[in-house]
Amino acid sequence: MIKLVFVYITRFMLRLLSILPIKKEQWMFISYHGKSYSCNPKYVYRYAMKNMNIKIKPIWVLNSAEAAKAEELKGARVVRHKSIQFFYYLMTSKVVISNNGVGSFYPKRKNQIVVNTWHGGGAYKRVGIETGKTEKKIALLISKQTDIFVSSSKMFTDVMTGSAMVPKTRFLSVGMPRNDIFFHDYSDIAIKVRQYYGISSDTKIILYAPTYRGDMHKEYFKNQMDIINIQKTIEERFGGTWVFAIRMHYFLSAQLNVDNAIDMSEYQDMQELLCAADVFITDYSSTIWDYSFLRKPGFLFVPDLKEYEKERTFYTEPRTWPFELATSNSDMVDIIKNFDQGEMLQKINKHHQIFGNYENGDASKNILKTISRRYRGGN
Repeated sequence: MIKLVFVYITRFMLRLLSILPIKKEQWMFISYHGKSYSCNPKYVYRYAMKNMNIKIKPIWVLNSAEAAKAEELKGARVVRHKSIQFFYYLMTSKVVISNNGVGSFYPKRKNQIVVNTWHGGGAYKRVGIETGKTEKKIALLISKQTDIFVSSSKMFTDVMTGSAMVPKTRFLSVGMPRNDIFFHDYSDIAIKVRQYYGISSDTKIILYAPTYRGDMHKEYFKNQMDIINIQKTIEERFGGTWVFAIRMHYFLSAQLNVDNAIDMSEYQDMQELLCAADVFITDYSSTIWDYSFLRKPGFLFVPDLKEYEKERTFYTEPRTWPFELATSNSDMVDIIKNFDQGEMLQKINKHHQIFGNYENGDASKNILKTISRRYRGGN
């Protein structure tokens, strides 16, 4: 109840800024509450700066001075999340694009356009509202301020309608902007990642990207993978020289303590890492959806499947997901040895069909077309 009172007080205070005019050319971009220059807002921003007919003045919310140094951000104003500048630009921007909603503290103004791109596709581990009355009221406040909710598939729309409490009429069925790069030549991106980590062009990359366990602010992850043996098995199955890399969830980047692997957790753009990976291993992460469009070998390592299902539950049955799953290291060795590219591709195609895939490489373009139509209609 105290939390809800604080939310209403903050909303009241911010409404005082409504005396300031909304600036049509001012757009705000937020990824993971300012943690990085990444994900769907990055790709919408990149496309907008290169292809839009109208000139915009971008505001990027970034807490890291290092992230703000990105070459593409030259000319953009950078502010810290929940700083005084942040609130000023939030309340005066015509368009606000975020990958996780803006927050219940934000009282959206009538002529503003708020786009929630979300930060994952498909429908795997369950997300969304908690059961408490306060949490539901807060979730409803956030849903009411969302004009456009970007969807990667029909299944995603179906499950998020309930989880995010957003009406289906507000979902935009275009796919995720961050996945557009998978439908074009990404060879330069793969080279870029290899050069960043000093990995030679003839060395192949195993990328392991597990998600977190527990609740927000109580996140944890304990590695159970036999890295040395799994790498050896992949080398025997696919041939060549390999390196093993780990990319932790952004909640857990400081918790990684694993030998025999390259730590890629600080690399801000996960999609670029997926472009560089030759084999990808994850568990319950929505990167399952992303990586499936690359049609490269992938595996699911889920030794805590029963426990995790009790903790989070799933929208869909894990064994119907596009990659074979292993519940132990010995299972993992077996599925790698018996990997069949043709069978995997059939499974991926069926998965996309069942989910009702919307990805086609033009998500950013179609989102901006939709915004532009509303842009011309408002003040």
